Amino acid sequence: MLNDALYGKMKFVVQIFLPAFSTLYFTLGTIWGLPAVEQVIGTLAALATFLGVLLGLSSRTYNESDAKFDGVIDIETNEDGGKVYSLVLNTDPTNLDQKESALFKIGG
Repeated sequence: MLNDALYGKMKFVVQIFLPAFSTLYFTLGTIWGLPAVEQVIGTLAALATFLGVLLGLSSRTYNESDAKFDGVIDIETNEDGGKVYSLVLNTDPTNLDQKESALFKIGG
């Protein structure tokens, strides 16, 4: 699994930079006769595909884990039949105000 910063950078490289650079090299290579245009474009396409697969695997691993949750909401039934909700955080609660949203897993 990749951390958020590395994942964001890799996603930018795979989705924005490599396609844009490939297009630029293809265009300039065709106009100005730059060397090995097909080889460079093929290499960049293979690199983008490889990194895209790594991103997909990382994303799938992250989504199947509990790492995406900020905590758990435990729900217990008391003697009267009422429910008691407890919030168990995975991080320091003082960090919550720095987030735009929080995601909690429902526990039993």
